[in-house]
Amino acid sequence: MKKTLFYVTMAMALLASCSNEVVDDMASDGDNVAIALGLASPTVKVGTRGTGTVGDVEGTNNVWHGQPIYVIMTDADFQYAKSGATFNGQTNAEIYPNTEFIAPGGDNKFVPTSAQGAVERADAFDHQIKYYPHTGTFNFFAYAMGRTPGNVPTVTQGPDAYTVPVKIDGSQDLMTAVAPTNEDIDGVESSKLYSAASARKGVQPTLTFHHELARFTFYVKAGNDNALGGKDERGEYKTDQAVRITKVVLKSKTSGKMVVARPSATRETSNIVWTAGQGKEELQLKQRNTNVENPWITNLEALEENKLASTEIYQQVGNESLLVAPNEEEYDGYIEIVQKLATYDEHVADPQYTDAKNTFYFKLKASDVKKTVDGNPVTVTSFEPGMAYNVNLIVYGSEIIIADTQLTAWVTGGNIEIDPDK
Repeated sequence: MKKTLFYVTMAMALLASCSNEVVDDMASDGDNVAIALGLASPTVKVGTRGTGTVGDVEGTNNVWHGQPIYVIMTDADFQYAKSGATFNGQTNAEIYPNTEFIAPGGDNKFVPTSAQGAVERADAFDHQIKYYPHTGTFNFFAYAMGRTPGNVPTVTQGPDAYTVPVKIDGSQDLMTAVAPTNEDIDGVESSKLYSAASARKGVQPTLTFHHELARFTFYVKAGNDNALGGKDERGEYKTDQAVRITKVVLKSKTSGKMVVARPSATRETSNIVWTAGQGKEELQLKQRNTNVENPWITNLEALEENKLASTEIYQQVGNESLLVAPNEEEYDGYIEIVQKLATYDEHVADPQYTDAKNTFYFKLKASDVKKTVDGNPVTVTSFEPGMAYNVNLIVYGSEIIIADTQLTAWVTGGNIEIDPDK
């Protein structure tokens, strides 16, 4: 009998704190003070395919790798901020109206290697330096959508919010950020953030990104020897006959719009409005191509087969995670496996093998998540945005059907005599 058991565990998302660190050596000209945008480490580890998760959980690869982000700078009236002067041939031009920036690390050579927890400068994609207007205070918003560089989304500007359409396929890490203006920073009053005056005092906006989706990473191990291909006459596993994982799927909402800027500058997560009435679509786990120069800004590819290798240790399926719509109590999903099985027994001179495919369906329930805080168990009611969950699967191999036969002796039931004359 084939069996599949599913255990769900959760890893808390690391929320990087805002920092007031300042980037030095930025150009200034008299009262013209350059705008320097700092990025904190991402808080954890759209349109087309995505580039996978950004950052990771505490103690792992929670750094930037040169991913593109998009910056919006607004004035006190929540309009795109304008320079108020003629600069570089443009008069009163918008400063950062949904402008592409490149995060530290990767292709941003300003900081070749990010340091976890650091605040580092993001560079404009076109490398242009922009300056604060001489008067006024401004807000800075940013978002990321798992896109490759040079592919800026279209923003819809409204009186109460700036939004972008989203259509996820499980490989986009949707993130939003806002530079805080709800508290004094390094002696600069919150009412004077952000401005030429605050920049002259060394205070520049720092953007700390928060994840808008829930992340699921899948791990598998063999439940029995058959899942590892069984053993030969020498007691060694027949690895060519081990179970292979070919597909992992979760069903999720996929379409909506993401609020990327709004007047309240203290918001954090839950900024996606999903389209009402839509059904759930299948999102497949993909993998990152590690053979390219910067795999962090390259679209994910189809999952390769993952062969089971141990009955003791869980191994990750692929090298990426599935990113799905959050705030659900449960998700339906399934995995597809393939195993090479013999089609004839040992009495055939040349044994033949064929791939047998199986699909195992499962349901991930938030109530099954094992989570503790300060050593005490906590009840989880839904899968939250910005949270990373590990799904541990135990997969059993196919069992041969054996018909066990036993010959039972006839028991004498007695004689019947038939005589036609009687």
